[in-house]
Amino acid sequence: MGSTDNFAFLLPAIMLIFGCTFLVVRRQGLRDAGYWATAYFLGVAAFSMPLLSDLVSDSILSPIADALFVSAFYFYSGALLFRFGRPGFVRGRLVFCGLSVAVTSYAALVAGNLPAELVINDLSCSVLLAFAVALSIRHARHLADRLLLVIAGLIVLDTVGRNIMLVFVMPSYGARPKGSSRRIMIS
Repeated sequence: MGSTDNFAFLLPAIMLIFGCTFLVVRRQGLRDAGYWATAYFLGVAAFSMPLLSDLVSDSILSPIADALFVSAFYFYSGALLFRFGRPGFVRGRLVFCGLSVAVTSYAALVAGNLPAELVINDLSCSVLLAFAVALSIRHARHLADRLLLVIAGLIVLDTVGRNIMLVFVMPSYGARPKGSSRRIMIS
């Protein structure tokens, strides 16, 4: 197992620790910690999908991972909105998530277009987070709150920038070599 493989297992483990920590904090009375815990647990599930590739077809696991990532970012954005006392826009965000899952599933299952699937999923997650940051930025009162929004904004910029680079600079992003099977690629 190479260092890349070790990192692939390390990230879900760290996210699991964060999820458990937020669950404990939620039990202490911090209501928005439940959103964070749920988001981290969904992220763990999404990053863990490759572990099931021997049991379930990658063509099925990939859209499930996409849906789990979008769901995680639904809860990350919900945590920010709740934290800063902003309206949750639950229905609108759920409709957006549903559309995202439908489009990425189409890209994965019907069109067989892995680059489109990955870019659409990443950008959908970014839109959810950017929406919450935009609505919350004027309501950050403390340094820690401002830092939280800066970090969330940097995640959005990183994700969008990475996808721009991968699509325009490396147009073979996500392409399979001839004769190879499709593997789940998680961004």
